[in-house]
Amino acid sequence: TVVESVFLTPVFSFQNSFKLNSFLQLKSKVSSVYRVPTLNDKYWNPGGNLNLLPEKGFSEEVGVVLSVKDKGKIGFDTELTLFNKNINDWIAWVPSGAVWSPENIKKVWSRGVESVSGLTFSKKDMKVSLKLMTNYVLSTNEEVVSANDNSLGKQLIYTPRYSGFAKLVFSKKQYSVSYRHNYTGYTFTTSDNLEYLSPFDIGAVYVSVNGTKGKYKYEGYFGIENIWGEEYVRVAFRPMPLINYSFGFNINLYQRKKKTTNN
Repeated sequence: TVVESVFLTPVFSFQNSFKLNSFLQLKSKVSSVYRVPTLNDKYWNPGGNLNLLPEKGFSEEVGVVLSVKDKGKIGFDTELTLFNKNINDWIAWVPSGAVWSPENIKKVWSRGVESVSGLTFSKKDMKVSLKLMTNYVLSTNEEVVSANDNSLGKQLIYTPRYSGFAKLVFSKKQYSVSYRHNYTGYTFTTSDNLEYLSPFDIGAVYVSVNGTKGKYKYEGYFGIENIWGEEYVRVAFRPMPLINYSFGFNINLYQRKKKTTNN
């Protein structure tokens, strides 16, 4: 691939999985990383940076997958992954007053653990499912260009160490009700980690219906966002909405497939 008359550095990826038994599996992956700045990174107005360098480095991960099913009625699966990334010239958007602009961070070490788990129960036309995701991420600056730079070894800004997501869904026939919950831990807003955003929990409830009528497929939903009225910010000094609502309805026309008979 050629970008701006320059040949990009080739990348590689090796991954492998090993099944220990009918419900347990090990996996691993090693890959190189090379990412050129996007058009927005370079030309966004205001804030673009024409002097950005490409990201480059290596990524490794290892994990275990557990999956158990009981005659199709009850199912449980969980996946735990440990990851490590060493990236040079990491591209990060950082605030400079009211304007955000991307810059290269000389050397970043990102490591942590991720988990995804799910539990389902099915009986006739009823289904209940629970999904849980957790993340613990340490992304630290490993090299500075000035002795007065206090960001050495500190967490990157707007990269929470802890975060999680849970979703509970109850469905019967074409109707479903779900509850979603997000957790975001402490998020640093300065490179020296002296200023931060407090953790927050966001809940949401959705009711949906979908089905077919003749040649039409339809789907509608109604949602209550931030149902607990949490006061929070994702970016410093920019408060997010309290309780708010969303709804939508889609209708699609489709053609049934004709049955074919063999002579």
